[in-house]
Amino acid sequence: YDNYPYRSRLVSDYMTDEVRSITPDQSVVDVAYEFLNGPYLKYPVMEMGKLVGMVSRQDILRAARAITKTTWDLKR
Repeated sequence: YDNYPYRSRLVSDYMTDEVRSITPDQSVVDVAYEFLNGPYLKYPVMEMGKLVGMVSRQDILRAARAITKTTWDLKR
């Protein structure tokens, strides 16, 4: 691997420099919308400027599957 041509390449050559993050208090539906309408497979979860976790499309699909009951408030 010593003569591997990409040995001198850096992570910065491949990373996304325009980071889109979400917050822990966003709803599953809001984050699902972000995944459906954006190119990302994962989002960093930020709170008060600190990274507190990561969430993936797979995580949101699991959460959506776990939602088994919806209550509709039709009274306005």
